Amino acid sequence: MPLHSIRPFSPAPPERSTTELTTSSGAVLGAIGNTPSSLSHKDDSHLLKSSNAMGSSKHEAAAKDSLDNLLMEDILQAIQAHFGESIIRARMMDYVRRFIRIGSRWEEDQYGTSGIGIKTLSFKVLPTLRSRTSSSNNNTTSSNQSPNQKLNSSSRSQLINDKIRFLGSGAVFVDDEVAHKKELLLNSSRIEGWRETDSYQILKKKFELGGETHFGFDISHQISRLRMSRKMPEVEVETIYEVLVNTIETDEQVVEVLSWLPSYLGGLLPLSFGLFHPSKKIRSLSVELIRKFEAHPIGQKFFKSLNHFNKLAYQRLAHYQLVLPFLHHQQQHQQHQQQQHHLHERENHEIVDKSNVPLFNHFHHLSFNSSSFPASSASSISSISRHPSIIRARSSSANTEAESFLDF
Repeated sequence: MPLHSIRPFSPAPPERSTTELTTSSGAVLGAIGNTPSSLSHKDDSHLLKSSNAMGSSKHEAAAKDSLDNLLMEDILQAIQAHFGESIIRARMMDYVRRFIRIGSRWEEDQYGTSGIGIKTLSFKVLPTLRSRTSSSNNNTTSSNQSPNQKLNSSSRSQLINDKIRFLGSGAVFVDDEVAHKKELLLNSSRIEGWRETDSYQILKKKFELGGETHFGFDISHQISRLRMSRKMPEVEVETIYEVLVNTIETDEQVVEVLSWLPSYLGGLLPLSFGLFHPSKKIRSLSVELIRKFEAHPIGQKFFKSLNHFNKLAYQRLAHYQLVLPFLHHQQQHQQHQQQQHHLHERENHEIVDKSNVPLFNHFHHLSFNSSSFPASSASSISSISRHPSIIRARSSSANTEAESFLDF
């Protein structure tokens, strides 16, 4: 039986004969029939071992670098864990979205522009934004002395719009210089083949019509930055949280943000990283952002699935940031109401006292003793004492001691 019939795989290239093999040293072996059987079997087995080792090493390297194998490992683990079909479909959809973003970045590198995705931009803080922010903060601190006064709504919205223009967009990589080139190199041939299909043309037409989004910036890029980036400047983190807090207002916007935070990727976990940031302002903004999702009916389910440690951190910060100021404000309001009530009562007493002064003065000058009346008034006193009602009153109290009606 020939040797090549039992050999499972031959590393020889197609242009070479099946009876001619090349060793690792480069020497060409002759026909198998011209060589001794023992030598041919020995060399062939050695060559097969070396080729299998090289193939396995290449396969392991490809498996380590390829996102396809990582995806299939996740899918197999999800199937073994008896996850539902919706989870597996969502995982595949996330992989397709990632591939489209990489394809858009590949087109930008090759042709300068892309017809299937947003232009890739990195976050940049220009000096104009810094100076404008510092000047606005100086103006507010100098003009608004009381802490209860806030910025004007128009100037506040203008500041948020300026920060939105400096946010990044496009695909996000863990390391922009290493992972970016590696992923583009692994997917370049696949992207070139995909650009010749009908699905690419359909996606291109859909992108030209405009995507259905409720934001004026790339919300996926911001969430991916919070999830994947290892080193982010504090200015970028603060800008992302501030923009999200001030732009998420409607139910549609909340649902759109939650669509980029699936449960198999941690849910609200990327947004909760700000709860542990060294900056106090970023911690405060992260509390306000998570509070928006906690108050939403759908967002409550995402909040319940959050890590217990992160939920405790949120509750602790929310207590010091929201509950205590509310209680302090409520106590101040009650004290203010009590002060107003006491002041109002004091004013009423003063008004009553001022109105009763003439009457009290009048009664102070009056005296009901008979000696104080002049002699001309004796007849009037006697006439009053002879009044029929007074006579009846005296007759009814005949047993009592006789006393004058005017004597108290």
